[in-house]
Parts: sequence; structure tokens; C-alpha cells
Amino acid sequence: MVAACASCAVGLGCFFFPTDAHADEANSTAARIEFLEARIKTQRTHAELWWEGWVSFYTIGAGVQLVRAAGAPTQAERVDQWIGFVKAIGALMRFSLDPYGGIRKLEPVPGGRPESLDARIARAERILEHNASRTQAFGAWYAHVANFAINGTGTIIVGAGFDDWKQGILSGALGFGIGEVVLLTAPWEADDDLSDYRKGSWQLHASAGSIGIVGTF
Repeated sequence: MVAACASCAVGLGCFFFPTDAHADEANSTAARIEFLEARIKTQRTHAELWWEGWVSFYTIGAGVQLVRAAGAPTQAERVDQWIGFVKAIGALMRFSLDPYGGIRKLEPVPGGRPESLDARIARAERILEHNASRTQAFGAWYAHVANFAINGTGTIIVGAGFDDWKQGILSGALGFGIGEVVLLTAPWEADDDLSDYRKGSWQLHASAGSIGIVGTF
């Protein structure tokens, strides 16, 4: 449907094509699912890189600590290497109990069953909310406390128990630093993505497809 208007001013007029309500709704729905799919994919990609990277790091680290413990020249160094091995195994256990930090991806419907667009949007919304519930930027405060306590305990064991504070402090500081990097690089996007979704940021994509054409002559 085309609507036209003319101005009585000297030789000026305008015409425009109002958008169709059904087209607006289709644009809105498409923009919503596009937003959800893109954000969830980014969250999961980050989670996979983070989880698989650190699992590989701690697996290699555990092996290195074990070899170094066998050839350590002093008892303090041997104990220090065993402590490092135990910490690496503990980290691997934690990662294995919480794959990808609990961040889910938007997978196809099992069995390849057809899924309506509304149903896919509803499922994606649930995944986004779940991922946000598992996300805390920079890590929970108690995780940082636990990291300090674990590495501090190792420092005291080597320093006080085997009279090698230098070795204990160096290893404890290194372990604490690595633990902090793990926490600070954990997936952080889902909280902000959920906030953006609830604010209607996806509507920016929809509005681009629903602007009428305006001209003057």
C-alpha cells in the first residue's frame, strides 16, 4: 500500500512507504534470534578456549612437576614439586566437575525434529539466563580467597616445614598468580548479554529493516 502526500508550498512534496505490520514483526523475530544465537555462540567459544586451554596447561604442569620431583636435589624442592603436582591435579578435578564453566551452547533439537522459531527463541532465552547465572566477572570473591589459602598453605609447608622460605614463597606466588589468571579469564559475557537482551538491544537490528523510504521533490 502506497500513501502519498503533497504540500501546497512552492513545488515541494513528499511521499513515503509505511512499513507493513507483519514485516515489522518478522524483522523483530529474526533480530531477536540472531542476537541470541550470536551472543550464546560467543559465550560458548570463550568457555571452550578457556576450559580446554587450562586443562591442557594443568595436565602438562602435573607431568612436569612429577618429573621434577623425582630429580629434585633437596628435600624442600622435592616437597615443593609434589605440592605443585597435587595443586595441578586438584585444578584438573575442578575443571572436570564443571566442564566449560557451565556455559551451554544452543544445540540443534535432538533427533533433528523441526522447531518453530518461537520455540527456538524460548529455548535460547533459557540458555542465556542459565549462562548468566554461571557467570561472575573476575570470579567470585571466595574463589580468590581459596586461591590465596591454597597457595599460602603450600608456602608455609615448604618454608616452615623444610626451612626454605625462598622456594616456598616463589612457588606460592607463582601458583597464586596463575590461579588469578584462571579466574580473571573465565567466561564473563553472559551477564552483560542478558542485560542487553532485556534492554531490547536486539531491536536495533530490527529497526534497520523497518525504516520507511522517504523522499522529497
